[in-house]
Amino acid sequence: MRTTLIALFVTIVGGSALLYIEYCWFGHDCPISWPTAGENQAPENQPASETSEEQASAQAFEPFTFKIKYLSRPKGEEDFQPLGNDSVLYAGSHYKLIFEPTENSYVYIFRIDSDNKISRLFPPVKPKRAAKANQNPVQKGVTYFVPAERKSFRLNKQPGKETIYFVATQQPDATLEGQYQLMLAAQKARSFEERLAARQEWDTAMESRGFAPELVADETQNTPLTWKEKKQQFSVMPQYLKGMCDRCVHMVSFQHR
Repeated sequence: MRTTLIALFVTIVGGSALLYIEYCWFGHDCPISWPTAGENQAPENQPASETSEEQASAQAFEPFTFKIKYLSRPKGEEDFQPLGNDSVLYAGSHYKLIFEPTENSYVYIFRIDSDNKISRLFPPVKPKRAAKANQNPVQKGVTYFVPAERKSFRLNKQPGKETIYFVATQQPDATLEGQYQLMLAAQKARSFEERLAARQEWDTAMESRGFAPELVADETQNTPLTWKEKKQQFSVMPQYLKGMCDRCVHMVSFQHR
């Protein structure tokens, strides 16, 4: 009896093995499904939940839109004028930026002068000299004045080309902060060659981010930007940065003479 049971067991197991070989090994529809390498698995050292969250965030992102105005007031003039890539300013002239985001975001504004020295205009390095609201993250629908509503930046006597960089991101940008710190370190070295090398690295990093589209007017939204400075009332029509991607850069360069 025992011998008969063993023989029956061997027959059943052997038959099952032959069926598996016939259906799975030789390409037929296999009744057994085996996971392949990497299937339904998160990338190495990264939880599946984090991967899905990042993908959802990327899919949900809508390009930024900013109501914005770059402004200058030439020395001796009373009114502000648009500041653009063709502008020429002289020592003692003033300039400022006004922007309003349509979504909560993080904004970084830098200026690099002809000596390859960098200044972070937003968020301010010295908050006491700027508007209290000028901190990240910026809030939807709030108008920000850089450096402040009643203040403007004043150009020194160092002539040459100056560039303003406006960057917007969904999250705090540690990479950008690191690049800014490298520029500051090169400045402290007091070596023109080191500053030039740091500037070249900065320019390469900015190019890799991609550039924002040009400013456009929007006649359907004709609400002016207004503010007071030194007891004088000012009003200008805004322009718009539309379709600005995450981490992209908008640049304005002008001549400082």
